[in-house]
Amino acid sequence: MERVETLGQLTGGIAHDFNNVLTAVLGNLDLLQTKLPADDLRLARLVKNARSGAHQGAALVKQLSAIGRRRRSIAEDLAIGDLVSDIVELIRTAVPDCISLSVDIAPNLPLVRGDRCQLEAAILNLIFNARDAITEDGSIEIRASEQDLPPDTAGHPLVDRHAFVALCVRDTGRGMDAETLRRAGEPFFTTKRLGRGTGLGLATTRDFVEGSDGHFRIDSQPGQGTSVMLWLPVAGSAHERSATSIHRHGTALSSQVS
Repeated sequence: MERVETLGQLTGGIAHDFNNVLTAVLGNLDLLQTKLPADDLRLARLVKNARSGAHQGAALVKQLSAIGRRRRSIAEDLAIGDLVSDIVELIRTAVPDCISLSVDIAPNLPLVRGDRCQLEAAILNLIFNARDAITEDGSIEIRASEQDLPPDTAGHPLVDRHAFVALCVRDTGRGMDAETLRRAGEPFFTTKRLGRGTGLGLATTRDFVEGSDGHFRIDSQPGQGTSVMLWLPVAGSAHERSATSIHRHGTALSSQVS
């Protein structure tokens, strides 16, 4: 906890400036990409890798700030489909071509209540973890639908509400054994090699979900891939719908973006 508090104090002071730097970097990379020769695949790949690294740096700042409690949560009504649509381009740049990425969002989902930045960071964390778990060809699937809490969550304070949106990110990667699965949500625990992970991604994701009165679960077996499920309470009653959300998601968002 002392390590977490120290990191929270550190990132609380530098996060704003660091994000300004990353904004400048990403803006110049976007301009550079428009000037590249259309047939120079090597340069295009270098720019793509640079953009992916800058986005991961921004996600790391969000993780550290959240785990250190230096950033005040701002709750608002959020449409999962809209949010996934907004970051799908970033997801595409972060996933190599050998990995198939599919998105399946049920139509007319209710809004959920939470912090937009933390939910965006949670989705990116899960995508990056899924990507890193796949050593060769594989697939990542993002699904969202309205679901009740699972039967074994009888002690959850909102178990009788019957109004949750379940977001699932599933990969076909190497999976986790029982001991790794038990520790997967601990801050700073990681099985990635040096320089590839801080061990904060799942910890901050679980912290955000449980802090939003949701439920967090990981299912995994060695060689069978991993599924991470987030149950997020809907905003207002189970039957409320945003007119804007219904207009934008009158049909299911389903795409193959590999």
